[in-house]
Amino acid sequence: MDDLLTQRRCSTKWRTLPSLGMCWLLVLGVALPCSARALPEHEGSAPLGTALVVRLQGALQAREYYRGEIDGLAGAQTQQAIYLMQLDFELPLTGSVNARLLRLLDIPAPAWLAQ
Repeated sequence: MDDLLTQRRCSTKWRTLPSLGMCWLLVLGVALPCSARALPEHEGSAPLGTALVVRLQGALQAREYYRGEIDGLAGAQTQQAIYLMQLDFELPLTGSVNARLLRLLDIPAPAWLAQ
């Protein structure tokens, strides 16, 4: 993850606040690997369909947030990419897919998520 964070383009806001930005990177670097394993797969929500995850991974990869294999599996790398995008767009850091995130990625939200 350190490699991903150091090679990505950072938003202007985080470059002007290096100490705060570094604190977030440290928190994400420590919390993300643990939280992905500790949480249940789909807590209280419908599982993401493979086709949606493939589109999500492709869109995140095109924007240089995701560097893993596009496999349709919503794993730790996909969640980390979502966190990074949420951080750049100043969205709540959930690591979860929602209609707003999909809208930013130009992906139509499925009916069950758009409600």
